[in-house]
Amino acid sequence: MGLTVVSVAISTTGCLPKPKQYSLKGQVLEISASGEIIVKHEDIPGFMPAMTMPYKVRDPDVLQEVEPGGLIAAALMVAKNGNYWLEDVRITESLPHLLSQRGVVPFGRMLADGSWTGWRRAAGPGTF
Repeated sequence: MGLTVVSVAISTTGCLPKPKQYSLKGQVLEISASGEIIVKHEDIPGFMPAMTMPYKVRDPDVLQEVEPGGLIAAALMVAKNGNYWLEDVRITESLPHLLSQRGVVPFGRMLADGSWTGWRRAAGPGTF
């Protein structure tokens, strides 16, 4: 009687627990040299209170699209091992748009710390 060995390949796809997903809304404060965005976010119901912290992003192109001062909405993914990252990042308001709504327009350029080299108040009707 011979012994037959049967090998079975088991795919781990689908066997790993899916990360939990939370809705995040906040303001980008900084884009770090390590490829993370620093976000000051609102409360995340069922997960954490409002705070400021760094987030990795799944799509590296996001780092070229977001800007300090802009508002974003994203899916915060939290793995069972504690790793976390942002997916589906959407810009909800850009900094120039927010400033123009408040009657302030930047001129010059944005510095690495998120500040501008100059500011001016938008002229109101009848002013020069």
